[in-house]
Amino acid sequence: MKLISCFKLGKNEEKPKRKIRLVLVICGLFASVAVIFTVLLYSYIPDTAKVGDFSYSLCASDEEDPGDFFMQFGFDARKISQRQITVPEGGENFEKYNEIQVSEGLDLRSFSGLEATEYTYKLSTAKGNYLYSVLLVYRGRVIALHFSDFGESGEILSLFDVISK
Repeated sequence: MKLISCFKLGKNEEKPKRKIRLVLVICGLFASVAVIFTVLLYSYIPDTAKVGDFSYSLCASDEEDPGDFFMQFGFDARKISQRQITVPEGGENFEKYNEIQVSEGLDLRSFSGLEATEYTYKLSTAKGNYLYSVLLVYRGRVIALHFSDFGESGEILSLFDVISK
């Protein structure tokens, strides 16, 4: 009798082990799907930015010199410099700068800690004025931009400050 009861006990232990394995496999699949979804979500870079009724392309067609980006706003662009940077991960200056980006339909927070290319351009307008602009480009998309006339104010201008003048 003891032999039979031990045998039955061994059989009963097998079922919980199968259930545990099944639960672990299902949890592993859910975790894999969650990781893949998160990677895809954070690696997506939009082709356009939209603020209200205004939208514009973020495509930097030429990775070496994405100055064609400015043609959609009527500027001729001449590249002055190019360098690799790491997008900051926060701080007061970052948040102030990012406010400008958010007003342009961009947000640098999802690019914090990533390597991007910073381009500086001298722009000429149809009116014969000159501006300077800095673009941050990541994987062929503009992720940040600002303008300056390097005037006495030294003010950083948003895209809308510039195109509304």
